[in-house]
Parts: sequence; structure tokens; C-alpha cells
Amino acid sequence: MDVRSTSLYETFIYDPSIHTYDTTNIFNTTSGTPTVVGSDLRFNADGCNTLNTGLYGRYTFTIKNAVAPVAGQNKIWGLQTTSLGNLGSMVFDITAALFTFMIHDNVTGNVIEIFTIPWDADWTGEYTSFIIDWQPDAVSVSIGLADERPVTFKTWKLTDHADMPILPQAVYIDNADADNFDLKYLMVQGAHKWTKPY
Repeated sequence: MDVRSTSLYETFIYDPSIHTYDTTNIFNTTSGTPTVVGSDLRFNADGCNTLNTGLYGRYTFTIKNAVAPVAGQNKIWGLQTTSLGNLGSMVFDITAALFTFMIHDNVTGNVIEIFTIPWDADWTGEYTSFIIDWQPDAVSVSIGLADERPVTFKTWKLTDHADMPILPQAVYIDNADADNFDLKYLMVQGAHKWTKPY
């Protein structure tokens, strides 16, 4: 019997040192096999998404990226339901030496916003919080070292785009490179109707 439950607003922290790499209740593997190393979930030519999807909320990815963006790099993390392709997705993306944040529309999956973020050398090899604050009328992106107040780089408002994302999204992380990309924790705050697959 398949029973699914929802709550109006969901707030939680995924901590690899407590929850391990749980493919029964939390994650679905999309490539390779992410592994817990120390207290981090390590992605080294690995990828996964959450089994749950949510609408709106504040999503904090605290990550240690071993190398700065350079030629040959290919990493993506953020909110994306892979079966929908790019529809309504909001993701950080490292392609070669370029670090961007992208928002895609709900109908075609086309990019409606792409914002280039200068990579700060202080983020390399240090725990850094990459934050997506997704609200019904705005999307904001903030970044900062884990022990510092994050800096808001950009905010997009509904008045900028009539087709701001409204489709439920999973958390998605993929490191296509043979280097270490370590998730310290994932914090989800105020996700609307976070659907639980149990």
C-alpha cells in the first residue's frame, strides 16, 4: 500500500553524519554512488536527487568544493525535478570556469534568468553555504562561508517575469567530475507541501 502524506510547511536538516546516504527515505541515485566520508556526503562523479519535492521555501546547501571552477568542470546543484527536464528549475551551475545561477520557465524549460557569480577564492576548499530563497513572488540567491553571514547576490521578482517557477521541485546535486564535492548539510526551511514518499 502506497501512502503519501504532506504537511503545509516543512523545515528540516539533512545531516549525513546522522542520516547516512539513505536511498529508502531521502535520496534517489542518478549517477555513481555518493558516499558518506567523515561527516560529509561526498560526490565524486556522483549525483542524486531527493525523493521528496517541495514548493517554495529556503534551501541551504553547505558544500565544500575542492577546486575552483576551471576548464572541464561540470557541477550542478539546486532545485530540479529531473523527469521534468529543466521545467521550473533553479540551479547553481559550474560549467568550465563559469559559475552561474539559472532560473528556467515552467512551460518550455528555457532559461529566463542567468546570472554569473564571480567565484571567491575563499570558497575553494571551505564549507560555503549556497542559498536559494524561493517565495511565491521572488527568488533570491545568497552565498557565504558557513561561519559568516551570507551575501545576497541577486533577487528576481514576479514583476520581472510572469513565468516565475511554480512547479514542485526536488533537491538535485550532481558532480560529473572526478574530484570531491562534499555536502556538509542540507537545510530546508518553510517548504510548502513537501511530499513524503512514505
